Amino acid sequence: METPKRSFPKIAGTQRTLHAEDTLHRVHEAARTLGVTRLADITGLDHVGIPTYNAVVPASADAISVYTGKGLRPVDAKVGALMEAIERQTILIATSWCPPNLPGTCGTRSPTPRASNIALQTAWLQETSGRKPFVKLSAN
Repeated sequence: METPKRSFPKIAGTQRTLHAEDTLHRVHEAARTLGVTRLADITGLDHVGIPTYNAVVPASADAISVYTGKGLRPVDAKVGALMEAIERQTILIATSWCPPNLPGTCGTRSPTPRASNIALQTAWLQETSGRKPFVKLSAN
């Protein structure tokens, strides 16, 4: 069922196109494909009580493998953590990562993405997730 395209207030001055529950449903598989293995509720680690979740990517290609999301509700914190992980892992893919088990598909790693490498990565994500990529990777 498709959610109607309308804006939902989050906090004064900001807007969301989808409810957090819909976003969570939409990005769950993409996050898993990008290596997120678990969401941890860490709200109780302090006394403030703001819902806080960690998304964990143990096989991250860089030094950061835990991403934190906070929100007014637990679902908002989950979405925040997952979107942080997706954002970081996507930029790693776009700039330096090569699809596994595809020998000869990537040349030297460079800080700027190459269109041919991005096309291969997009195809790999589509193949491994069984659906179209959740984001359009571009060389721009």
